[in-house]
Amino acid sequence: MDTHILVVDATGTLRDAAHRASSQHGTPIAHAATLDQAVEVLATEHYDALLVHMGALGADLESGLQALARGGKGASVVLVSDGDPARLAHAEDMALAYSINLLGHLEPPLNANDLTDLLAGIMDRRVGGDSPVLMETEFVRGLMTDGLTPLLQPRLDLADNRVSSFEVLARWRSPRGALLGAGAVLKLALEKGYMDVLTYRMLELAAEVQGRWAGEGVSVPLSVNVDNRNLAKPDFADVVASLASQFDVPPALLRLEVQDSSLDLDHPPIDAIKDLYDRGFSLALDDFGGGFATLITLADIPFQALLVDRAFIRAATGSDRARMVLECAVELGRRLGLSVVAEGVESADQLALVREAGFSHAQGYLIAPPMPVEKARAYLDDPHPIP
Repeated sequence: MDTHILVVDATGTLRDAAHRASSQHGTPIAHAATLDQAVEVLATEHYDALLVHMGALGADLESGLQALARGGKGASVVLVSDGDPARLAHAEDMALAYSINLLGHLEPPLNANDLTDLLAGIMDRRVGGDSPVLMETEFVRGLMTDGLTPLLQPRLDLADNRVSSFEVLARWRSPRGALLGAGAVLKLALEKGYMDVLTYRMLELAAEVQGRWAGEGVSVPLSVNVDNRNLAKPDFADVVASLASQFDVPPALLRLEVQDSSLDLDHPPIDAIKDLYDRGFSLALDDFGGGFATLITLADIPFQALLVDRAFIRAATGSDRARMVLECAVELGRRLGLSVVAEGVESADQLALVREAGFSHAQGYLIAPPMPVEKARAYLDDPHPIP
């Protein structure tokens, strides 16, 4: 079965280079002049990979990448630089944050051999007519070695403009060099029943970092996402406590984040969460406003932090009604004695909004992007200026 590539490029330069490269092995190439046009095409047609020129994303990278994440139908993406290395790096970080399956990037001037190798690599990924971004055998092998790479994104305490904690984000580096976001990893883990293994590995990596930092006198909480299915396991609290003990990590330095949308409202994991709480672990409700948590859930489960979904923040920036709802959510969290964290703060306007709304903490690319562990450690000693 043929591999189909969609080139998104207003200039035509990338399109012409891709057609020349494809002629060597017959890969079908289609073209869209704009991102909107590409999304329309993807609504009715399947493509295995998208070659996206940075210019097609527009001036607002966040909006462009969000549109790509929503309309990309899970296709693998290669970004082609417009000559601005800083903008490309920012786009790569944000693409991973939005769970876009990023295979890599190309720099100008475009080299025919690079494009040929790239197209051949995409073709090699096809298995039985399908094109999984991450294969099961590769996933299992990588979990046991170094496939899973943690990146840390700082959270800012708005009271004193200091880093209060980091969120641990899953990234996957395949043997072919592709750096994939959490979307591909979580999809395979859920489909194949590896969610427990993935979560335990992320907790282990976080505990390892905490252990190293403790030896340097650093005491900063790290947050790890857990799924409702993890919390349903009767021994989950024991496993988490064992990992903390193994690396000599105080439980308060490991925060477990439960996604709003993963909660089973008919059978919320109250017992498991209370068990973790009693052992000293911190718990947070993630993506509040993007899921289905109820006031009863917030009242019954001992969460200590409320993380407000990035879409909620964006909506409130341009709508008075949405802003009123946001302020009510913040007031609710504060009345319940919770830290209230604004996720996905990408602009100075959004930061001003969350300060005025009464958030206690903020996280997003305006403050700092996700970064490797070593860079995060250096960031603690010399943080970037906060807007």
